[in-house]
Amino acid sequence: MKKQMLATSLLIMALGLSACSPKAPAETTPAETTTSAAAETTTAAETETSEEEVEEVSVDGVITKIEADVVTIKNSEDDTEASYDISKAEVIGDYELSVGDEVEVTFAEGSAGDVISAISLEVYTSVIEENSDPKVSGSIEKSENDTLSLKTEDGETYTFSTANSYVVSKDGMKAGVNAEITYLGDLEDTDPIPMAIKVVTEDSFDSEDAKINAFKGTIDQLTGNDFTAETADGNYFSCTAEEGVDLSSFNKGDTVLITYAGPLTAKVIAVTNVEK
Repeated sequence: MKKQMLATSLLIMALGLSACSPKAPAETTPAETTTSAAAETTTAAETETSEEEVEEVSVDGVITKIEADVVTIKNSEDDTEASYDISKAEVIGDYELSVGDEVEVTFAEGSAGDVISAISLEVYTSVIEENSDPKVSGSIEKSENDTLSLKTEDGETYTFSTANSYVVSKDGMKAGVNAEITYLGDLEDTDPIPMAIKVVTEDSFDSEDAKINAFKGTIDQLTGNDFTAETADGNYFSCTAEEGVDLSSFNKGDTVLITYAGPLTAKVIAVTNVEK
């Protein structure tokens, strides 16, 4: 009887120890290991693909058509035309795109279709720039005695003659005020200094007057719709009044404000308005 009780006690103790012992970790099956390795391989491949650079090709040509964000360019080598979507492209140039601009367009190699997505578009020759007077922006350092000194963002300081300037400003040309100057001449020249044709200060950048191209001059010769204007700097400009401009009330010696189209460097300036 005692032997039976002892055996039973030992059996109970053995069962108790078995219940309290921690479970052994589950073994990883070959299938699970294979799946994990495949996932890591896929991730590595995706990373490698995303980091791979896109091969780019470029074409030089002339813009023949502009429709919203789609620009048609005539290849300068074979005269073929192709259209490019520049909505997401980096456009490099100081002026608005125009038909006739000479450009270089860059896109992904192998691109095809009616409209190709451009990566970048760089303007080499701008039609607008060629038909506009040069401009420079900066902060006015000093304005006195018909001269103005302007410091650009690059730290360069240029001095201009303002004797014939068309000034667009609400509060005047004061030191510390940002301004944009349309000029004639070389910025580096000191004798004579370049002529400021138009000065627009920051308080009038968005005004309608700022869109007008004009300068002051004295009528030297006047014949019909043609006249010569002399500036205070001794420059002479040949002008032709466009249709609708009445010069009958003006005489030689009158100092006038001359509104024009195109650049002042043209042989004959197209005058759109004259007023005293």
